[in-house]
Amino acid sequence: MANSAKAMKKSAEKKENYPFPSRYGSHKSMIVKEYDNSVVCKDEYGEYLTEKKQLDSGLADPNRHATVEYREKILDAFYYKMKQGTDTLSIALGRKKKK
Repeated sequence: MANSAKAMKKSAEKKENYPFPSRYGSHKSMIVKEYDNSVVCKDEYGEYLTEKKQLDSGLADPNRHATVEYREKILDAFYYKMKQGTDTLSIALGRKKKK
């Protein structure tokens, strides 16, 4: 038992200052640009596109943990679709809207 208490004390001492509220979720403090249903957020790996419902939800955001290449692809598609008059993440991802 002494070893586990010692390990817990060491992990608490090594706690880093992390610039974002969590390592997994998206938060309002990370927003760079805001649109109707989507937001562009920025973390330590760069910008990424996500839905507003993912912000401060307490859940991990899969858009935040995508590869850098995938993030860039989605952002490029999003900005291209915006120029055509739409600004939703589902359209940028190629998903069909449910009726």
